[in-house]
Amino acid sequence: MGCSGSSAMAQEVSNVENVESWKIDNLNIRKLALDAHQLALNEQYTVLVTGANGFLSSYIIKYLLQLNYKVKGTVRNLADKQKYQHIYDIIPQKYRSKISFVQADLTSENGWDEAVKNCQYVLHVASPFNYEAKTADEMITPAVKGTQFVLNACVKYSRNIKKVVVTSSGKAIFEGNTQKVHFDETNWQNYQNAGFYGQSKYYAEKEAWKIYEENKDKLNLTVINPTLILGPSLSTKLSASQGIITNLLNGKLVPQPITLGIVDVRDVAAAHIITMQDKLSEVTRGKRYIICSQSMWIKDIAALLCDYYKHKRPELKINTKELTHEEFEAKAQVVPIYKETLRQSGQYFVMDNATSLQELGMQYVGIYNTIIETAEEILKNGL
Repeated sequence: MGCSGSSAMAQEVSNVENVESWKIDNLNIRKLALDAHQLALNEQYTVLVTGANGFLSSYIIKYLLQLNYKVKGTVRNLADKQKYQHIYDIIPQKYRSKISFVQADLTSENGWDEAVKNCQYVLHVASPFNYEAKTADEMITPAVKGTQFVLNACVKYSRNIKKVVVTSSGKAIFEGNTQKVHFDETNWQNYQNAGFYGQSKYYAEKEAWKIYEENKDKLNLTVINPTLILGPSLSTKLSASQGIITNLLNGKLVPQPITLGIVDVRDVAAAHIITMQDKLSEVTRGKRYIICSQSMWIKDIAALLCDYYKHKRPELKINTKELTHEEFEAKAQVVPIYKETLRQSGQYFVMDNATSLQELGMQYVGIYNTIIETAEEILKNGL
């Protein structure tokens, strides 16, 4: 049947249909779109989105335009238009006058004043990710410096700015903790045991809160802490987080005995915009929010994919048999990403999303459909 190993789960998944890229495809955004008064106000506001060509940023920009905001996006090289052309490709002609791009890089102070100036909201989404990094500093330094550049510019132009939202990560909360399996927004990673990327998110978020504490009269800050972000992309380029589904589909990944907190990219984008809303501006001031649908064992993700594709794509060799802890330990000696996750072996991690449900009113996409939509896109683009 094309799946190697034991069958671990029979989960019924609804067929995923292709939808028009400009459809409002998220319940949380649909709710915001019902507020005609706010939509009229939004036309006055410009929102800065850093790292505009990214997986998450592209959805944020799409939803902001659908909600009648003007958008300014930062890119590292304004002349390299192919890096952000996909945003223009998905935007109907009538919205294109509402978006502009500016050049700004996390490694340089140049450009950030110009980027932030004349904006009412700033969403700092950009973050370095480098598979080839040999030291933690290669990712920590640009993450921290970039956060400093953005937030210092926000302080400088604070008279105009109503809200700043920073994208952190669930890794800043849970990574490196060996004695704990249930996490909420009060928790912080054990950075001494964390991987390079996790450390970069931890130090960047700590820097954001430091600047906030020093400028509470000038900054209204909220931090979003998403877990593993999956879902379809608005460009043909796959995100790093989609790689786990790719490697399950192509048989390169044997499931480690760990769980992953999973969330749909559309929900993460929506959470950023929800925290901006005037009616929640003070509720969310000085707070961080775990954005997670639920946790799932990797072996169950594999079994879900196996069950869904056993007749549709029988040639796929999806491994569903989980590594033993001893096998996991052996692989961790040679595979850096395994070394980072070895501490989670055999533990069901829970990222508590109660605060996002209660204060933001989040309605999460079911992760089963998120996983299948991710897989469908990967297969469409070719393994």
